[in-house]
Amino acid sequence: MNKPTSSDTAKSKTPVILKVLDRPQEMKPQYAEHLAGAFAEISARATGGKDWQVYSPGQDGWRDYYASPGGRPRDYARLVVGYAGERVVHFTALDVLQIGGYDVIWFHIAITEPEFQGAGVLLKAVAALLDPMWMERFSSTVHVVFRTPNPIVYESLQAIPPPLRWRIVGRYPEIKETGLPEAPEEIRSFAKAVAARLSPECPYDSERFVIKGYFKKYGALYQNLNFPCRNPVTSSFFKQQLDELNQDGLLTISLLEREY
Repeated sequence: MNKPTSSDTAKSKTPVILKVLDRPQEMKPQYAEHLAGAFAEISARATGGKDWQVYSPGQDGWRDYYASPGGRPRDYARLVVGYAGERVVHFTALDVLQIGGYDVIWFHIAITEPEFQGAGVLLKAVAALLDPMWMERFSSTVHVVFRTPNPIVYESLQAIPPPLRWRIVGRYPEIKETGLPEAPEEIRSFAKAVAARLSPECPYDSERFVIKGYFKKYGALYQNLNFPCRNPVTSSFFKQQLDELNQDGLLTISLLEREY
C-alpha cells in the first residue's frame, strides 16, 4: 500500500510528497529499475562534492551498491520515496532484524538531494515508516540502528520523536563537547554485535561507535564532504573521529520501549 504524506522544503519551494512502500519486494521490475537509477544519482550528488558529475568512483560505486543484493530497491522491508513533482529527491529504507535476542529496526540508508536537505524531510520520512500500526508487530522493546557519515543525519535522528505509544529510553552515542559519555555495558555489547552483523568485514571502534570503512567495498563513494551541520560540536566530532577517505560511518542506536 502506498501512503502519501507531504513535507515542505527550505531551499526549494516545491513540496516533497512522501510515498511509503509497505512491500517493496512486490514493486514492478521497471519501477525498481527506475528507483535504482534515481537512488544512485541522488547518492552521487549528495556525497561526491562539487565535482560529483566527474567523480566516477562515486557514480560507479553507487550504481553497484543499488544493483547488489541487500541494496536493491526491492530488497528492503519498507521504503519511503520522496517526490518533488515527478522527480525523486529523497529515499529512506529499513530492514527488520533479530540481533542478540532483540527486535532491531535497521535504517539501511537515507539520502536527500542536496537542495532539499535541512528541511526536515528525513525526520518526516522516518516518522512515516514507523507509523503506529506498523509498529504493532513488535513486542515491548525495539532497538533502532543506523550507520552514517553525515552529522546532519545524526542530528535528525536525535530530534525524531518516538512513534505513538512508544517512548525513547536511550540514544547512543551521545555527542557532547567533552566527548562521548560512557555508554552502559549492555549497549556497548549490543553495538558490537550490530556492527558485526551489518558490517562483518569492517573493523569497529567500540569507544567511538565508529564502523571503519563500512562502504569501502563499493569504492571511494565519498569525497570533499561538507555537510552544513548547525551543531558545531557534532560537526567537529564527525570531522575528527571519522575518516572520510576510509569511508567511515557512525553507528547510532535508539532504544524504544512500548508504553502501556
